[in-house]
Amino acid sequence: RSMFYRKIKSILSVSPIDFVKDMRVKRSVQLLESGEYTVSEVAYMCGFSSPQYFSRVFKAAMGCTPTEYKENHSTK
Repeated sequence: RSMFYRKIKSILSVSPIDFVKDMRVKRSVQLLESGEYTVSEVAYMCGFSSPQYFSRVFKAAMGCTPTEYKENHSTK
């Protein structure tokens, strides 16, 4: 397990956990921009355990809350 972790980190320059979080945030951005889903729906669709945790991770990555992002970038 630790060998796998080190190998992934050397290839991607980030930990596997951070890589997965980044992929989830990128997917959530697409879903929020579509304007079809609520923030809670997007959180669960992207694999976050709760909307609160999703908001915390999203804000750390994007600099704003998912709600703020949706209001400013939604196509609907």
